[in-house]
Amino acid sequence: MEESQGEFNFSTGQKVWSVGEFTRQVRGILESTFDRLQVRGQIGNLTRAQSGHIYMNLVDDEDSGKSRISSSQLRVVMWRGQASRLRFQPETGMKVVVTGKITVYEPKGEYQLVADRLEPEGVGELQLAFEQLKRKLQDEGLFDLEKKIELPFFPERIGLVTSSSGAAVRDFLRTLYSRNGLAQVRLVPVRVQGEGAALEVAQAIELLQRDDAGVDTIVLTRGGGSLEDLWAFNEEVVARAIAGSAIPVVSAIGHEVDFTIADFVADERAATPTAAASLVTPDRVELLRRLDGSQRRLALGLRAWADRGESELARRMASRYLADPQLVVEERFEHLDRVLGDLRLLSRSRLDELENSLSLLGARLETLSPYAVLKRGYAVALDAAGEVVSGTEKLSEGDLLHLRFDRGNAGVKVEELG
Repeated sequence: MEESQGEFNFSTGQKVWSVGEFTRQVRGILESTFDRLQVRGQIGNLTRAQSGHIYMNLVDDEDSGKSRISSSQLRVVMWRGQASRLRFQPETGMKVVVTGKITVYEPKGEYQLVADRLEPEGVGELQLAFEQLKRKLQDEGLFDLEKKIELPFFPERIGLVTSSSGAAVRDFLRTLYSRNGLAQVRLVPVRVQGEGAALEVAQAIELLQRDDAGVDTIVLTRGGGSLEDLWAFNEEVVARAIAGSAIPVVSAIGHEVDFTIADFVADERAATPTAAASLVTPDRVELLRRLDGSQRRLALGLRAWADRGESELARRMASRYLADPQLVVEERFEHLDRVLGDLRLLSRSRLDELENSLSLLGARLETLSPYAVLKRGYAVALDAAGEVVSGTEKLSEGDLLHLRFDRGNAGVKVEELG
């Protein structure tokens, strides 16, 4: 600790400190007394600066019923370097354990904890990060079934993304070639754990999207391990690469009980590398067995169809028509003669009925005709417009009328109306 430079007050017998001197004195005492410490509390007023630094208050949560205003608070800052390495996203209200060094922010005279480690309380950092990313991607729809791409039944070339030296590649290839030796495999070797592994896996998936890669199925695989070992396949960059793949992706990470974010995003999930090989290609022996069974069923079906055809042919050959084909022709001509005779009789009878009906209608029409009345000595009076005059109400003296008789016409002049 630096020697104090405060002035001595003779009247009080004490040193007089400047604000800066006192603040530095307090800072020295705190930093020497609490070289490194851990503090448990609840995050409050979380702020992420554009610089990447994280600022928060750590609130004492020992008494949940205590007023938030009266609760103890500790100012915490985490610089960008440490904040960028966090696996999970700190949130307001989250209970955490902060590790760091205590210091004093001299411009404001406030003491604060400079954090270099931040852990969620009650649940591991990786498990919390896993749940946060899973919830985020699920809300975005990356796990939706309708977005899954169907695997080809018989892939011609498989892109395998894994470590070239691990047991997973050997298990996969051994099972694949025992089932189907025709499928080709393009191995893209990557690191499957550790710093930078996730980026390598994502880049391998993008590499296999190129036309010259020529693959129709992609398999991501590695053996089992801890959550830390499998973490590369829980990174967002890998999830985004899988979701953006136009080629179906199979995820086979760890053992049967292991689940990663890659498993949820992938088009298919296999429990192990061996299971992945069984999933992506059919068993050649099983296919041949099924083809042999189909061939036998087809042969039996064709034999039965041929037997039925032979029986039907024999039956028809034994018929009297095949024995005497002329008989068929004679019977058809006889039937035709009968039909033509019936048609002629029907036509003659129908014609007579129509003639009688026409005569009756002509007689009725003649009876109703107005010209038939003229034959009995009556005449029809027409005005100048050619309209029939049926009364005197529209006539005037001097009007000219036209009379139509049964034989001939005459003009008359109205002289007296009565």
